[in-house]
Amino acid sequence: MRGIRKWALALAVTVGISSVAWAAPVYNDVPTWGQAAVQKVASQGLMVGDSTGKFSPDKVVTNFEVVDILAKLSGYKDPLIDSSISAQDKQFNENAYNQYKATLESASQRFKKWDSSKNQRIAYLLLKGILKESDLNNFVDTQGNVSPLKREEITTYLVRLLDKDQEALAQTPVTGFADDASISIKAKPYVTYLKKIGLVQGDTRNYFNPKTAVNRVTLAVFIANTLDYMEKSTSVVTPTNPTQTTEQSFIGTIKNIQHITRGFLVVTNALGQDLMYTISTDIQILQDGYRVTAEYLKEGMQVSMKVRQGNQSMQEVFSVQVLYDPTPTAPTAPTTPTTQNPVNTQKIQGTVDKVEQKGTDYYITIKQQVLLWGKVQEQSQTFKIVANAELKKDGKVIPLRTVNKGDIIEANVDMTQLYGGTILSREREIVGKIVDRQYVNGQQTISVEAEDKTVDEYNITKATQIYKKRYSKATWADLRIGDEVILTVDYKDIIELEAEGWRERVRGTVESILIAPMSKISLLDRDGRQTEYALLPTADISSYSGNTASIYDLRLGYEVELTLESEEIDSIYIRDENIEYQIQG
Repeated sequence: MRGIRKWALALAVTVGISSVAWAAPVYNDVPTWGQAAVQKVASQGLMVGDSTGKFSPDKVVTNFEVVDILAKLSGYKDPLIDSSISAQDKQFNENAYNQYKATLESASQRFKKWDSSKNQRIAYLLLKGILKESDLNNFVDTQGNVSPLKREEITTYLVRLLDKDQEALAQTPVTGFADDASISIKAKPYVTYLKKIGLVQGDTRNYFNPKTAVNRVTLAVFIANTLDYMEKSTSVVTPTNPTQTTEQSFIGTIKNIQHITRGFLVVTNALGQDLMYTISTDIQILQDGYRVTAEYLKEGMQVSMKVRQGNQSMQEVFSVQVLYDPTPTAPTAPTTPTTQNPVNTQKIQGTVDKVEQKGTDYYITIKQQVLLWGKVQEQSQTFKIVANAELKKDGKVIPLRTVNKGDIIEANVDMTQLYGGTILSREREIVGKIVDRQYVNGQQTISVEAEDKTVDEYNITKATQIYKKRYSKATWADLRIGDEVILTVDYKDIIELEAEGWRERVRGTVESILIAPMSKISLLDRDGRQTEYALLPTADISSYSGNTASIYDLRLGYEVELTLESEEIDSIYIRDENIEYQIQG
């Protein structure tokens, strides 16, 4: 079975996963950090947008939906729509369905919302070993509702897709993520393995967020990362026929058009690398279905290209399709977008790094925290400021010379140009919830998840005024994870902080224990929900026998009652010391 799966993956990578055209449309609703990944999966027909040209990046994905992608990646062919399917493949599909027919039909009868149209593909993945029968519990919840795909679930499926499940299970499952204790025991080896090979990373706080639902753009990043790994891991056989060549296709942005007259094309790829290719004498260039000449290409165009090994040592480009033209009707200098000259733009927010003049043009460099190929990092991007761009602050147009390094800007941009922007006040109000607090190198900080779900870290200074309900004079030590807060900040420093927490009691069974500078305990309640709580260093721990205990006396399976301050544990009362052991080996 392992050999068959490896062969299918190698074949999928070598000859292409689907018959969908390789030039994918550009979706304007995709955030910057996910564009390259979305283009990659769309170009291979794995994930596409709707008829209106929207990708819907924030839409949550279900296990039923990811089945289609996994099946395509592992070589599944639908006999009803794919005439190229062999008799051997048909027989494999039939054997798979017959083997799991009873299980799948039972699920269809038990759950009204079970998507029976996916049963053939689910059976195929079960026989391939990419899904296990126990995974079917992830598809619907106990009420019969379709469940969203979770991050730890997709990592499990992808490791099996790569045929690396045995390697994953053989290693010590220590992920190194700050929320390692929240990752289920059965998923932890798979998360550990994908992190080891560089396919997953934590967020800005080193959290993996295993129970978070996966949306479409995040899934695209997962799949694109996996495709990259598969392509690198698949050995390419050197053609024995000297006239035979190896073709590659990718998406990039045209740069330095002055080289075109010399027979070269320079393109910036998704990783920011500038690559130079010779232009083939038989090159075919298409835009909107029409063939155009190389002189038509402009700097900033996003293109899908096919390249091959040329007669010289360089690769040559022989096919180009223009996906996005930043100046579609622009024989003259670029202008602010209008209804007569539409330009596809998006809003980004970041910090001004520098403003500079080159010749008669002005450029601005903006720093952003972005997720690039599954890894959160700081990325700088430089935009040319178009002639009629308006920069505003407090509702008024301001001159470019008043924009300073460190200013927070919300800019209207396309891939290479800035058409306008607003300088946000350094002193502003943030409404949200504390999700972390740390004391590092003498600096007290809190991380706050704002109402728009963005997370930023802010500094508590000597001048910070802290007010908390039921506290006469609150300090940083009185703040709790889960507190609802209103901050007045000057860039990253908190001027004033208003916090409100709550107290409650919860009862459940200890599922996991993390002993660390910020210890954490996961509790499974009576409704089957597992929640992680931070443990205060001063928390009282006692048992029904009246004995004082510590975190080292807790065991998995203990029934406990927690007294919470917001989402942090103030005290633990051990009600029952029945122990359940979970052994892996």
